[in-house]
Amino acid sequence: MAKALTLYYTEHGKKVASHKAAKTHCEKILSYWKDSVLSDMSIREQRKFKDFLEEQGCSIGYIKRIFNTLRAAVNFCYKNEYIEHPVNMLTISVPIHSNVEMGRPLSIAEVAQLFDVMDVDYLIRYCMLLMGTLARPAAVLELHSSQIDHDYRLIQLNPKGRQQTTKYRPTVKMPEFIHEATRHMKQCNVVTGKKEQFKSLKSSFTTAVKHSGLEGKVTGYSFRHTMSRWLRSQSVPPWEVAAQLGHRMEQYSTTEVYAPYDPNYLTACVTAIDRYFEKLRDTSVTLDNFMKLYKGIST
Repeated sequence: MAKALTLYYTEHGKKVASHKAAKTHCEKILSYWKDSVLSDMSIREQRKFKDFLEEQGCSIGYIKRIFNTLRAAVNFCYKNEYIEHPVNMLTISVPIHSNVEMGRPLSIAEVAQLFDVMDVDYLIRYCMLLMGTLARPAAVLELHSSQIDHDYRLIQLNPKGRQQTTKYRPTVKMPEFIHEATRHMKQCNVVTGKKEQFKSLKSSFTTAVKHSGLEGKVTGYSFRHTMSRWLRSQSVPPWEVAAQLGHRMEQYSTTEVYAPYDPNYLTACVTAIDRYFEKLRDTSVTLDNFMKLYKGIST
């Protein structure tokens, strides 16, 4: 087991974008299986491992990612002839709504309530970008001004040179409010407005949530779930919502490269997002003042 995981990580895992997560998964696997050999890994024993992870407080989504790493390691060793026989792996099923555990959806009034306790520009920009792109927090934190094309009104959530992972980062249409708030930025991280980026805004965000008085699990992911519901409520076609969220359709993997330059690309999504923002701006004093400030900044 230890040798299989080591071979997988050193020859493949450390080269992928999610290498830090893969390393953590390998460590968790080894801490449980210790000196076991692959032939010990029956379906019955894998179920015991799953139960152990649940007892440790791991969510079903996280458990699935650990098993995905384990499966990838075993398959890597089999395909590269390090082992003679494949290993039958346990399938972990994730309930369709389990991702909401990462952050509950919010009403427009609640989003306005959250914005109105923010007193720093970078946190406001961070939440606006989450709202305007439906991206995961990590993609927004890493967003650089070079990834924003104001001529074509596009945001490339995956920077050049970064390998795509299962958490696919799409190119999305730029809402008008993002254009206004970022058009002056040159060669900088979009959230900070400086060359440096934040590793995390979890502490600042959590403090804002506490001051807002919102209850339940409110995180950066709440914007992704909130806006997904909003898009469907506005009759945005499901394939547009899927593209906005980065849910890839493999049969279109080649044409996806050019799709963003189609004038009709994600038009229903961006129209609905801008409509949501205007409704929110009518409710949030902080957001309205923030946009008035950036409205006057020239390029």
